[in-house]
Amino acid sequence: MRAFVHMREMIASSNDLARGVDQFEAKMDAKFRVVFEAIAN
Repeated sequence: MRAFVHMREMIASSNDLARGVDQFEAKMDAKFRVVFEAIAN
C-alpha cells in the first residue's frame, strides 16, 4: 500500500514539474519572440 501511495506522490510531483516547465517555456518563447522581431526589423 505504501508503495502505491509513494508512486502516486511521485507521479503528481512529475506532473507539477512538467506543468512548471511548460509555463517556463511559454514565458521564454514570448521573450525570445520579442528579441527575434527586434532583430528582424
